[in-house]
Amino acid sequence: MAVRTPEQYFESLKDGRVVYCLGKKIKDVTDDPYLKICANWCAAYYLLAQDPDYKDLFTAKNEDGELVSFNFLPVRNQKDFSGGERPY
Repeated sequence: MAVRTPEQYFESLKDGRVVYCLGKKIKDVTDDPYLKICANWCAAYYLLAQDPDYKDLFTAKNEDGELVSFNFLPVRNQKDFSGGERPY
């Protein structure tokens, strides 16, 4: 999966998933007062991944050599978790 844009990310959240927050069923997580904060925060990573000045910080190649968001890379050891060299 290639690195998505923020718009693609928001659209992916509108897939009919069932979400509850504070005991209330949420119709659209991108419109909920609490959850849209989280969605916007996550979308910022996709925005920065598109920016040439930050692309290297927010993307890496996966095992197949495809450029992906760093969020999708598995953490395999302490070095990966602590911001050491990327595993690929």
